[in-house]
This record gives sequence, C-alpha cells and structure tokens, in this order.
Amino acid sequence: MGDENNVSFTLQEYWKAIEEENIDFIRVYLHKYARRYDHRDVNKGLCLAAKKNSTEIVRVILTSPKTPNLNYLNENGSGVMHYAVEHGNIEMVGLLLDSGALINSSDIDGFQPLHIAMRYGHANMVIYLIKRGAHTYAARTIDKGFTPLHVGVHYQKLEAMKALLETGKMTVNVKTPLKQGWQTSLHLAAKSSFYEGFALLCQWDADLSAVDANGLRPIHSAASSDDPRILEFLLKKGVDVEAEDHTGRRPIHCAVYSKRVQNVKLLIQHGVNVRTFENSGLLPLHGAVLCRSNEIVKLLLNAGADPNARTKSPREETPLLIAASLGHTSIAETLLQAGGDAKLRSANNTTTLHKCQKMTRGEDRDRLVGLLIQYGAELNVFDKDRYTPLHNCVFQTVLDNFSFSTMSLLVQAGTVLHPGCKYSTDTSSPWPIRNSPLCWLVWRGYIDSADYLVRSGWDVRGESWMYLPGKNEEQNKFHEMMRKLSRDVYPLTHLCRKEIRKIFLDITGGSEILSRINCLPLAPPVKDFLSLKERELKFT
Repeated sequence: MGDENNVSFTLQEYWKAIEEENIDFIRVYLHKYARRYDHRDVNKGLCLAAKKNSTEIVRVILTSPKTPNLNYLNENGSGVMHYAVEHGNIEMVGLLLDSGALINSSDIDGFQPLHIAMRYGHANMVIYLIKRGAHTYAARTIDKGFTPLHVGVHYQKLEAMKALLETGKMTVNVKTPLKQGWQTSLHLAAKSSFYEGFALLCQWDADLSAVDANGLRPIHSAASSDDPRILEFLLKKGVDVEAEDHTGRRPIHCAVYSKRVQNVKLLIQHGVNVRTFENSGLLPLHGAVLCRSNEIVKLLLNAGADPNARTKSPREETPLLIAASLGHTSIAETLLQAGGDAKLRSANNTTTLHKCQKMTRGEDRDRLVGLLIQYGAELNVFDKDRYTPLHNCVFQTVLDNFSFSTMSLLVQAGTVLHPGCKYSTDTSSPWPIRNSPLCWLVWRGYIDSADYLVRSGWDVRGESWMYLPGKNEEQNKFHEMMRKLSRDVYPLTHLCRKEIRKIFLDITGGSEILSRINCLPLAPPVKDFLSLKERELKFT
C-alpha cells in the first residue's frame, strides 16, 4: 500500500515537473521509475509538454524507455502534434514528424494539423506542413466538412490563406461535401462579412456564380452581409441580381430579411425587381414589414413596391394587414401614406382592425386603431368566426389586455352596437349570445366598460343572459338596469342619436363617421353628443 502511495506521489511530482519545466527531474523520473509507469503516463506527459510549448521536454520524453504513442489523443480529444501546431512551433513539429508522428492525424473534431495551422493563422507553419506532405483536399472537419482553406476563411486568417494558396496545392473553388452545404470558401467569406478574404479569393479566380446545396450563390450571402463592400464588388462584376435559390429567394429577399439597409439600396440602384415573390408567397415588402424595418419599407415603396400587394394563398395578406397584426404603428403609417388600403381583407375576411387588437394595450395601440379608422378601415366586418373588431377588442379581457380607450375609439367611430347581423337592428342574432361583447365585459368584471356600451346605444333586448343571477352584487345591479331598459322606451334624444349615427354609417359604407359629424353646422356640445365623446353618457 505504501509503495502504491509512493508511486502516486511520484506521478504527481512528474506532472508538476512538466508544468514547471523541470527537465532534470523529468529525465531522472522517466529512467528511474520506468517499471512503475505505463505508456499512458508517457503519452499524457508528452501532450502536457506540447501544450506548454516546451520543445526540450518533448525531446526528453521521446527518449523514454517506454516509447510514447505520438498519435495519442488526450481527454480533450487533441494530440501532441495538434498542440505543437497550435503554438506555431515548427521545431517541435519537425521533431515529432521525424520521430514518427502522422502529419494528417485528426483530433476529435476532425481537425488535422493543417486545419489548426490555418485556424491560428500560422502562415509559416502552413507552408512547412504542406512541404512535409499535409493533405489539402482530403482534409475535412467532421462537423462542417471544411478544408483548410474554409477554416482560414471562417477564422479570417488572411496571411495563412495567402500562404496556402501560394503553395499551389489548393484551388479556391473546392466545396464542402453536399450533405454539409456544398459551399465554396467564397460563400463563407461573403456570409461572414470577411471582405479582405473575399477579395483575395476573387484574385485567385473564385467562381462568382458557384451554387451551394440550397441554391445560394455568393451574391445571396453578400446581400445578407453587414459589409456592403462585398455586395458592391459583385455588382460591379455584373453578377445576376435576380438569381434564385431553391426557395425562390433572390438577393433582395436576403438583404431585406437580414435588415441590411445599405445592401437594399445597392440592389435597388442596380435595377433589382422589388415585386418578385419567393416560394413561400412573400414579396420583399412583406418581408420588410415582418422584420420591423420601416427604413427598408420606405426604400421598397420608393422603388415601386405595391403597398397593397397580397401574399399568395392561403393567407392573402397585404403589408398593412401584416403591420397591423404585429403592431407596427410607424410602418402602418408609412404604408397608409403610400396608398395602402385599410379596407382590404385577408382570405379569412380579417381586417386591419381585427388584427391590431392583439397588440399590447397602451397609447401605441390606440394610435394605430385611430390611424386605421382615419384611413377608412371598416368597423363592422365579420371575420370567418363571425367576430367584428369590437369582439376582438373585448376578448382581450381574457388576456388582461383589454383597453377601454381602444373600445371607445371603435364605438365613437361607428361600430354597430348590437351582437346581431351587420347593419341590422334585428334582435334575432345569427351567433350565440355567449359571444356578445357586452356579455363578455360583464362576466369578466368590466362593469364600467359594459355600462359605456349600453349608454352608447347597445341594444340589450337580445341579451338573454341578463335574466341570470350575477356573480356579485355589482353585476346583479347591472342586470337589473338592463332588464329595466329592455322593458322601457328609450329617451327620445338617445333614439335620435342612434338613428343619426346609423344613417351616417350607411353613408360611409361601414367606415368611420366622426369626420361626417364634425362637418355638420352644429354647436360643439351637440357634435360631442353625436360623437359619444362624453365619458358619462346619460339617458335623460
């Protein structure tokens, strides 16, 4: 037992000696205790010495009575050759090669010494390894199938790239395997915005039209790059600006989705078609809205993009519908000012006012709703689920996202205050009463908002739920008020206002009526009365 402890202690001293570069101790240990250690200890020590970049310790360990395995990989998946190349230590690499190390041995990730030399930018090491017979084309990393040239581009090691190309042992157009992208180094340089490397590859006759496994060309990658010099370089070379990948995307789509404003400008200046669909049915303008880039939206509109162009089926949405759905108020305003039609609907009959109700409540949502109303959005359209924008607004109570100010904007603008047919006062509702916005407000506890709807002119005669007991005393009182209204005759002023608003709604065809009311030669209090702008609406 004591002998084992002594050996263990001696091994610890051995590792410590390598760490401290105590060459005398290492030499004595290796020869004195040759029977007490095995090859694994020698191999591990050799890796430690190479990691410390100590050529002398490596030389000493190579003289060990137990010959080390020069291709051993440690717990990190690296071997002595890989560490030596990483440090750019040509003397150590030569010593290892002369002692029998394999020049093309791979680490756990498939990186061979030449890959590592490229990764760390050791140009002299690159030249030395190739002279000693390092593979160029056959050397591939496991994950991405990179050649040494791809590695140099990926890590942006320009001098190492020059050294590799000048050896004449590798061409610039070699690709990664098909299942790993089939990319050339030029694709990689464009994608990583490595302009200097891109220019170098072009000097060596890189194929500017090379296609990868997804149909992407260097110009697609350049359009997504954050260095516009790469795209500008290709455009000056006359590459095809309308080239499509396998998904139908063109360089303009790539620039838009990457939000590269300068690249979009360059493509537009070179006459790119901004009205081309990709296979998913989106135009560049739709993509700009989805990416929340108002600046790119303006560029595309100025270049001739149609503000009312629809996506392909099944959704058939306009840019304005998308902007409303995502709550992009500034983009919606840009589209409206450029001629966007707020009345256009999607394939499921959804309007912009339906879409924007899911925005987080606040001033921005109210501003967007007001903007859409101002530009003629239809207030009383039923979507495929038989819901109006008012329904969508009220249903936000479930998500605690309801806004009284948004609801009042819809009501004042001319929303029909009845859960039945469009533009109808018929009490026979075509949809279940449980979907009545008034019912939702009451049963979700928004009594004040429900009271506002009733005092604004909501027809309560079809609300059969008012005969049920409420959840609390406040609801019971509200139910009683509704039952009383359903039995009594409404005040004349209330009925007159309701009828006048209905007439205006018929005139506008379902759009906002406030502008018509404001044009009437009436006193301001009367206009406010007709516009429902009084927070405390009265029946007398």
